[in-house]
Amino acid sequence: MGRIPRCVATIGLVGATAVLAPAASVPAPTGTVSAGAATPGPGYWLESRDGGVFAFGDAPFLGSATQQCTLECFGFGATGDANGYWVVDYYPAYSPHVTNLYGFGDAADVSVANDQGGGATAVASTPSGHGGWILYGQHGAVVPFGDAKWYGDASMIHPGITSWPPYGSDIDYFSGIASTPDGGGYWLVGIDGGVFAYGDASFYGSMGGQPLNAPVAGIARTPDGHGYWLVSYDGGVFAFGDARFAGSMGGKTLNAIMIGIAADPGGAGYWTVAQDGGVFAFGDAPFLGSMANHNPPIQPVFGIAASG
Repeated sequence: MGRIPRCVATIGLVGATAVLAPAASVPAPTGTVSAGAATPGPGYWLESRDGGVFAFGDAPFLGSATQQCTLECFGFGATGDANGYWVVDYYPAYSPHVTNLYGFGDAADVSVANDQGGGATAVASTPSGHGGWILYGQHGAVVPFGDAKWYGDASMIHPGITSWPPYGSDIDYFSGIASTPDGGGYWLVGIDGGVFAYGDASFYGSMGGQPLNAPVAGIARTPDGHGYWLVSYDGGVFAFGDARFAGSMGGKTLNAIMIGIAADPGGAGYWTVAQDGGVFAFGDAPFLGSMANHNPPIQPVFGIAASG
């Protein structure tokens, strides 16, 4: 297996004990809802490798990047006000020294110089949605844009890529980034479950140094920023701080690896997404649809983000 990307977007623990049965994954439309402002109801977006975006619930479809993605679009993230989102081009084919974020809704297009020696794998937004942070997963570099400030990164801590059979021999170490509610800091997570806090982000614990059955794929914070969840490839979810464990797919048979997690803005649940587009809802987070078993099959899903 080649390089396996992670999404952000926008966090869980392997081997968690309680397991809730998610609502059944069902086919969903391919995102043809007309663009509009996000509404208060629950919703989420999924993003696929070719830049496709699929909207569910009250999340508005604002456009996709299937015409812009040149090789593979790995990262995905919503703006702070949930009225837009970015699709991250891992490595633009025409210039590997540039990182492009394709913006939709109130998210502006972004291009920054890439001197990190690897591709961009995740993005997190400032509260205003007028800026954010790009994570380069291979070395842990964080690059701010717009109104975002730099609070540090892990580029001097963990070098290169990692092998984790049977999941791959070319996996970027850093798999996700999540920003604090006030935009004064952020967390990074590595595939071994290590969590790194910067700025006003508090450290609430991690799986670093603990036995894991599978790599950690992403992180999501609680609405108040006093906790976070991690999710691993095998569906395990790990909760820290005031994040409440509401169930996971750990220990269950999956058709595809789990690739991302998003917190329900209500704070009492979360969604996880598998690479085949299957969505699993836990706690108070409602199941609003998925892309599993879609005909024709979609490209592998690499990201999920919650709307308002």
